[in-house]
Amino acid sequence: MDGFWLKKEKPSLAALLRRIREVCLTEGLSPPHRSTVQRRVSELIPMSAARKRGEREIEAASTPSPGQFNAAKPNALWQIDHTIVDVIVVDEQFRKPIGRPVLTIAIDVCTRMVAGFHLSLEAPSSTSVGLCLLHAVYDKTAWLDEREIDIPWPVAGLPEVLHCDNGADFRSRALSDACKEYGMRLQFRPPATPRFGGHIERLIGTMMGAVHLLPGTTFSNVKIRGGYDSEGRARLTLRELEKWIARPERPPARSPNPLPSSSWTSPTSRISRQSMNQTEFLGGTLKPIPESIRPHGLRRGVQWRPSMQWSS
Repeated sequence: MDGFWLKKEKPSLAALLRRIREVCLTEGLSPPHRSTVQRRVSELIPMSAARKRGEREIEAASTPSPGQFNAAKPNALWQIDHTIVDVIVVDEQFRKPIGRPVLTIAIDVCTRMVAGFHLSLEAPSSTSVGLCLLHAVYDKTAWLDEREIDIPWPVAGLPEVLHCDNGADFRSRALSDACKEYGMRLQFRPPATPRFGGHIERLIGTMMGAVHLLPGTTFSNVKIRGGYDSEGRARLTLRELEKWIARPERPPARSPNPLPSSSWTSPTSRISRQSMNQTEFLGGTLKPIPESIRPHGLRRGVQWRPSMQWSS
């Protein structure tokens, strides 16, 4: 049982029955009944068996998650992550399908408000992380005015802790240097444990559920999509989808704070808002240094240091 069933290749029950029959016949024994084998499988400790078989969903469901992961004040803790949006967008000129965009988004854990986001047709990278943080850190009044969005979005400032997964784009030197420069602490969740990023995962899940009502949606999988022509029904440009993400009709993620917006304007709130402008945040820290030499040869291009060069 242990040597065959509990393998990363996740053999099926039918394969296990065949294997047991082969061994029994070789040893001159009578093979056990199917129900006996099924009972033995069900008696295994679920979490241990799932871990050995590499069944992460079952392992996660069997693992207790005691306590809560909260923040005491705004900007104390942000969570950030990427997702491929379940909708096809069109180009601005000919309104032809050009693909599914990638959303990089950050949430303030205390207020459950979106801190900022970046939408792009490029693959997730340290660049998209940097642009998301730029959007999150600064005042969004001009950004909203440019898109004719007449709603307040008070989230701004530097987070004390930036919580993310173990992707290469979050472990880049650029992000690490930037966090050190501006007093943000990077915190990584354990590998293969999405439950430790529950706030951002829940937000993304809620948003993707709403996206499935948009024209051109791909839904969450091919089976659900059925015969729906996602490309033929696509209508939104990247800018229009960006505006939809920030639209006021979409309900915010559930927040323990009954009035999350007021937390950003209250005179008693302790929000980390450093007085900076974007030029200082970006250009003031871009200092060219010589090209770095690595064991495999000369790295292409010029490396910039320290903080806000978000190159992959």
